[in-house]
Amino acid sequence: LLVVTARDLGYARDEGFYFRASESYAGWFQLLLRAPSAALTRHAVDAAWSINPEHPPLLKTLFGLSHWLLYEKLHIFSEEGTSFRFPGMLLSALGVGVVFAWGSAATSRRGGLFAALAYGFVPTTFYHAHLTCFDAPIASLWVAVAYAFWLSLHGLPERRARWGIATGVLFGL
Repeated sequence: LLVVTARDLGYARDEGFYFRASESYAGWFQLLLRAPSAALTRHAVDAAWSINPEHPPLLKTLFGLSHWLLYEKLHIFSEEGTSFRFPGMLLSALGVGVVFAWGSAATSRRGGLFAALAYGFVPTTFYHAHLTCFDAPIASLWVAVAYAFWLSLHGLPERRARWGIATGVLFGL
């Protein structure tokens, strides 16, 4: 649904900065594949990764790799902007799925479905899920952290420790 509805959506101001940074990060990975020793020099690392350093690089890296693989290499997307936006869309959809799983575990499948649809179709959530930005993907990761923590307290006793570790990993992301 997000991919289908993205075509008519204009670009937010911040997206241009993230496009440029993510292309630089993806370029570094391309260099790493072609010439690992050159990619690992201080100059190459600083040149690629110093663009837009005020945010953690995970999402911008995903934006850039998606553009490189899905638009430039595999031609899956016909619109360049959608290729940058796709990782955020996936993470946003994951957030809706986590809300469904948590709502189902805490109440019922019907409750989980209602919670997921209610969250996913909040206008602000739906809009931000389309963008090459951090809002919706980070919100999804926060929901995943909270759900993993909840499972570490309320899940099956033999799996609680694993959910505690998963909480830490998700928090790190």
